[in-house]
Amino acid sequence: MAHGWKDPHDDSYLRRAFAALTASTDTTYVYDDRTVVGGSPVTLDRDGKYQAWLEEDKPQVVVLSWGLLNDIYDKTPLEAFRQAIADEIEQALAQHAVVLVVTSPVTKATATYNHAEDEAYMQVESDVVASLDNPNVYYLDLNRDMTLYMEAHHQSWKMYYGDAWHPNEAGHALAGRLLFDELVSTFGMGPIEWQVTGSPNPGNATGNATGNATGNATGNATGNATGLGGTGASQPAG
Repeated sequence: MAHGWKDPHDDSYLRRAFAALTASTDTTYVYDDRTVVGGSPVTLDRDGKYQAWLEEDKPQVVVLSWGLLNDIYDKTPLEAFRQAIADEIEQALAQHAVVLVVTSPVTKATATYNHAEDEAYMQVESDVVASLDNPNVYYLDLNRDMTLYMEAHHQSWKMYYGDAWHPNEAGHALAGRLLFDELVSTFGMGPIEWQVTGSPNPGNATGNATGNATGNATGNATGNATGLGGTGASQPAG
């Protein structure tokens, strides 16, 4: 999902959100796409690539946006998932990058037969962010935002169906717009910046933080953004 599968130009919700920030604010974001198609946070850094990406890109913002369906399909233990997410956040913080843990858009699978499992993994992400209590780590529940939007407009996942695991172009566009709204609500119209001191940002305190193993993005006040994620190298039919 973070890579943009089923969008005709691979224009993912992450890429769209940071493009909208660039167009609407005084900050230019350069989006470095580090998506791992078919990936999982548990397998991401076994070969050290994640750390190498951080050192190469020198991101000011890292977006972790895992699709979670690979972990559901592989039955990744929740504790292993919890540790992997925590490790990825800590590695990014060590590089002085603001970390956004962003849940992924609604799909047929997350809305129906994998809904309970998806909620369990997203709750782990939220719990990890809350446990860190760090003003530079945010949890942004895009899945919830998209669910509420569809309910308010009497819509369902069917309008945004690319396949069972991925949104179509309209789904990426909606999710990108909703994520843009979340980012502006959390950070205002200024750049997403490292907080040296002070109490946690209100967005963090309310559980509005960030995430994706299907999507990692890096934002820069001068223009640097990196995206990492992965859903769907192999997947069940449906």
